[in-house]
Amino acid sequence: MMNGGINMCMRKLKIGLDCDDVLYKCNSYVIQLENLKRTTEQREMLDFDSLTSYEAADNELDIRFEYFKSREFYESQPVIEGAQAFVSELVGMGHDVFILTSIDSMYGDIRRQRISEDFPDVKSENVFISSRKDIFSVDIMLDDAVHNLQGERAVNTPFPILMKRPWNEDCRGIMSVLNYNEFIELVRYIEFSNYVGIGFNYNNVCNLIYVNEANKFYEQYEEEEAEPCRLISFEEMMKKYCTEMV
Repeated sequence: MMNGGINMCMRKLKIGLDCDDVLYKCNSYVIQLENLKRTTEQREMLDFDSLTSYEAADNELDIRFEYFKSREFYESQPVIEGAQAFVSELVGMGHDVFILTSIDSMYGDIRRQRISEDFPDVKSENVFISSRKDIFSVDIMLDDAVHNLQGERAVNTPFPILMKRPWNEDCRGIMSVLNYNEFIELVRYIEFSNYVGIGFNYNNVCNLIYVNEANKFYEQYEEEEAEPCRLISFEEMMKKYCTEMV
């Protein structure tokens, strides 16, 4: 369908979502459980913000890997607040939502059961449990693990989006979000890039964000009648959505 020469056909997007620390509390839940023990034992508490490495770091925080060997842990993992409404909104926008999760096969049955109960809007055939996320292709992928978004082990996607967590603070050069609302906003930008026919790619979406945010800036200053008015640089615009560029 054309409207004034603009292609208004909507493309249904394939949106991939990681599970641990994106939809379910994982590392934060470990620290919560461990600190309950430490309170009883009168030991020093662990700090979630000190968890700056995704891999083992040879410190007290490595205790989390012991929890990852427990069925009870996966059975009791809390859903992150707002996650269910977030997934429902994505599905309600008309997109195909996939959950791509890596978990030991011993606990795969628990993970599937939990997802079916907690996220009924996601079709069962759209749930994949595998440590090889690189074999999957989606339009957008939201993950907290950098290796699932960059490099040889990464999901095949033109839009890798990092969910910011303490262990990925040092990541550079990748689009990132702090919460579900920011991710929804990015999805709408990506949708729009298809509407106007400018090309379905990362750079064009970045440019759309820049133009839209710059227009908001101008409108704000026009309302306030502030002078002088300057255009925010591309780098400033992208700080809202991107990790620091190298």
